Amino acid sequence: MGYYFEKATNISKTNFIESIKDFAETNKTQIYLLTAPLLVNRDYKFTGGYILLMPKHKIMIFSQNGRSDKFDDYYEDVIDDISALSVEFEYVDHIGRRRDWKYLYEQLEEPKNNDFSGFIQNHSVENTDYRKIDFFISLFIGSINSANNIVLEEPQDLLDKVKSKILLFDADQTRFIYDDIKNKRVVIQGLAGTGKTELLLHKMKGEYLADDTCKICFTCHNKVLADSLHSRIPSFFDYMKVSKQIAWNERLFCFSAWGSYSYRYSGTLRYICDFYNVPFYNLKEVGSSFSKACKKVLKSIEELGDIGSNYAFTYTFIDESQDFDESFFKLCEYVTEKKLFLAGDVFQDIFTLQNLENIEANFVLNKCYRTDPKTFMFAQGLGLGYLEDKPLWWYSKDDLKTLGYNVKELNNKYELSREPLKRFEDIPSNYESFVIKEDNTSDFSFIIDEIIALKVKHPKIEAHDICIIFLESDNYEEYCKISVELGMNILEKTGWTYNLAHETKQKLENAVFITNKNNVKGLEFPFVFCITQRIEKSRSYRNTIYTMLSRSFLKSYLIIQDSNSNGFDEQMYSAAKLIKEEGILRVTIPSIEQQKIIRSQISVDKKVLTLDDIVINYLESKKIPQEAKGRIISSVRTLCGDKKDLDEKNIHCILDSLIDLLNN
Repeated sequence: MGYYFEKATNISKTNFIESIKDFAETNKTQIYLLTAPLLVNRDYKFTGGYILLMPKHKIMIFSQNGRSDKFDDYYEDVIDDISALSVEFEYVDHIGRRRDWKYLYEQLEEPKNNDFSGFIQNHSVENTDYRKIDFFISLFIGSINSANNIVLEEPQDLLDKVKSKILLFDADQTRFIYDDIKNKRVVIQGLAGTGKTELLLHKMKGEYLADDTCKICFTCHNKVLADSLHSRIPSFFDYMKVSKQIAWNERLFCFSAWGSYSYRYSGTLRYICDFYNVPFYNLKEVGSSFSKACKKVLKSIEELGDIGSNYAFTYTFIDESQDFDESFFKLCEYVTEKKLFLAGDVFQDIFTLQNLENIEANFVLNKCYRTDPKTFMFAQGLGLGYLEDKPLWWYSKDDLKTLGYNVKELNNKYELSREPLKRFEDIPSNYESFVIKEDNTSDFSFIIDEIIALKVKHPKIEAHDICIIFLESDNYEEYCKISVELGMNILEKTGWTYNLAHETKQKLENAVFITNKNNVKGLEFPFVFCITQRIEKSRSYRNTIYTMLSRSFLKSYLIIQDSNSNGFDEQMYSAAKLIKEEGILRVTIPSIEQQKIIRSQISVDKKVLTLDDIVINYLESKKIPQEAKGRIISSVRTLCGDKKDLDEKNIHCILDSLIDLLNN
């Protein structure tokens, strides 16, 4: 259920609540049902109360048991806590004090019918309050936006509108952050721009605050991304108002995966070798195979004998996990005490092309919040080969739906489209979010002219809003020479300085970001220029072009230099035009024989139930009276504590004992 999130205790599963779920999924509208703000660690001790959150509508606080003094207290407590959060996260400067916004809250008795569609019509807010409601929802669900980057008044410039959009976690993202998954290895499979890194940061923050003794490793393949994460974590902790100081290289480690002999904190593998005092292997010693290095290190650690409680890390977070194979995961899992979190997008695999069959994940995120849906569809369609007669990958109708597509089948074709997203709701329907340009000029005059035009069109645009990516950089010396020439040309013609990311390995303020394909993973920009000689057929190339084109959140440019045989034919132009004009991608269904060769399947775990989920479902099945549920839930929490090895059968036995005790 991608549009409905519920985290509520001490309430009954009524027909009205079921109608809310149905409305959310049918109308593709994000709705959240909570007992309390998710960042508030307290029990209101009120039975039958819940909070309903829905964009463009008032904040509704319901009682299932009619009006009472206790319900009045619950209502006021919720508002007090939200008021406190608005001060803590500096929203108060945008939304004012509670006297300024309390009119946006309603105290209601739950209707006895199941007509949520009819009910909600009378609880919308004026257009001028839409952004204010988004502020409140973000406080309730912990999807905090930096107060420095958002404004209450709607900006006029399109770039400013998209930059200042208040971003809210969807239901699947919220589940990942707040659900307690029992598996030691937790896997997120997310498309480009679905917020994987942000989710890892939120999960990491929660674990860091929950245990003062835990050691957390945050790692990835790419050094530029690792550097970006190392810089991003302190600012993330700042705007999330984390008061605990970051104990770098004591409790929190953030580095790329490999490392070097010179420094124990230069990489995850290097640190693990130092921690267990086993040999470290560099690039030359293992024939450039990171996988081989991981296998050798794991074998060395296993030969030491049982490590007991001597774990290198309590939690390990691996971003862009598609850049690794199983050897790195096994090593990290072996040296990690509690949880290994993997977040990746198999389509972005530009370093080691994995076997795409039977991709398994605990969470599949399919709403791309970074990139305009049309650009995303073009990028992925080009990556999959769906703009051509013979696709490079194939997915069933159900798999395509899992990947976030609406699918219609007609005349041996699938007609694919994607749902519009809130972040891009201000973009006009005729806005050209991606451009295909043939340009073989040596001075890249098209890019220069376009940058100058963007500066005129968007007065507040900055140099670091622009990213230029060379997709082919096998001839490294030639790439370095051309990138410098382009940078110098930009400086001369626009006055903007440039950042050669293959040298700096980081994103710099007030400089145009110029890079090859290896230094942009995990980053995003309003405008991205992708330069390629020609469109190749190989899967690794298509992975790359998909990954790079989906780095933008306003416009991507595909610049093809070879004007003769560039691999982008009339059929592909026609398919791209249909995406631009109608938001539709039509792809011919391959024969059964072809599908057997190229088909991949995505297998998604059933939603893993939390302790509260298991308890509430069991109490519902036993018809336990509402007034008794609160006491039983509190008792189970006390009895189970932090135990992670209890399965549903154990919990049911505990519940049966408590129910017997209650009945007697």
